[in-house]
Amino acid sequence: MKDLRSWNARLGLLSILLLSFSTPGQDKQNPFQRVSESVDIHWLEQVAGSISTAGQLRPGGGLSGHSKDLRTAAYARLGSLGTPESLAAVKRIEAIGNIPAPELVPLSGWTHPCWHFSDPEVKPLAQAKGNDGTTYAIMADSMLGDLDLFLVHTKTPGNIASWSRPKLIPNRVYRGLRDPKLTVSDSGALLFSFTQENPGPRGLMEGTHDPGPKPQTTGPQQWKLSPKEIERDSDGDGWTDIEENRLGLNPLRPDSDGDAIPDGIDVCPDYAASPAEDKSEDVQILQRAVFASFGLSGSRHLLIVEKDSRKIQFWGYSGPIIYNQNRKDWIGQHPYGAVFVSWQITKKTADEAIVAISDYEGPLAAGGQELTLRKINNEWFVTSRRTTWVS
Repeated sequence: MKDLRSWNARLGLLSILLLSFSTPGQDKQNPFQRVSESVDIHWLEQVAGSISTAGQLRPGGGLSGHSKDLRTAAYARLGSLGTPESLAAVKRIEAIGNIPAPELVPLSGWTHPCWHFSDPEVKPLAQAKGNDGTTYAIMADSMLGDLDLFLVHTKTPGNIASWSRPKLIPNRVYRGLRDPKLTVSDSGALLFSFTQENPGPRGLMEGTHDPGPKPQTTGPQQWKLSPKEIERDSDGDGWTDIEENRLGLNPLRPDSDGDAIPDGIDVCPDYAASPAEDKSEDVQILQRAVFASFGLSGSRHLLIVEKDSRKIQFWGYSGPIIYNQNRKDWIGQHPYGAVFVSWQITKKTADEAIVAISDYEGPLAAGGQELTLRKINNEWFVTSRRTTWVS
């Protein structure tokens, strides 16, 4: 991809052809319709448990019509069946190991967490092979709350599952980056060259009309990058020092919040849960609602929680969920790419609860959803999800 403007447009793209919420209708071949009517627990578990399996059913895309949404639909269908067998399948799906900072991340399927966003194209901006046989590549993404570049590497580039987790490159990047090229020097340093132009106008579906910050200099540019410095992890917790500074964590302390969960596997690394959380019905309701909404997306995108939402230790999401950040302050430093989320239990009876979840990415990019949960044998399960509004 030669121009980050086109990447931005893809990342924020909402389907122009399907500007309506996806509904199953009466098409028996529609995978959402099939899921909503199925009593095949094994099949539903396969769909909910794997984004690739869901993708093979070709859900079609559009608003709330992606593979990640089909996974959520299958998960909710298992809950709505409410049998011992279907609820056991729900718990097996929830037990699939997801951690925010694994060693490897496949060079495919970098999904966006939100239902009204298409998923970004996973393609290196530039790549090069070093003398030691290591192939390095530079990727563009907003997974850590801004328009950023990330470094990945592998010894076997033909195997998409062998690539390292993308590590944040600290250099500030601007829209209008063109003609990127990567070379590896004899010393192992990376030389990243490109042409910087002033950012052009935003695409229709980018979520804002603001063109974004302008670079101080334009024209040919060259960065000298050190893989060793980019990947430095002083406390050995899985996040690099550069990434921990971005997230507001302590790069010299492997467990920033002191909850005995290392930051690299802690979904909420800046929040330590109280012992009372394990006994709270409201906590269980919110944990399952957030898992259904975001955990099944497979996304590794940072989620920044709005101040009006209850702080809870979550599980099952593949990215970090951060509490101690302010939207205005964050946008002041990182103007494009963050996902701000909030949640609230809007209704609760003895056996039913409704959770409203919203996300905000920009003045023209936001969305809402409601999840219904039912209490079965003293435990709360998601039984349906519907999208409610979109900007």
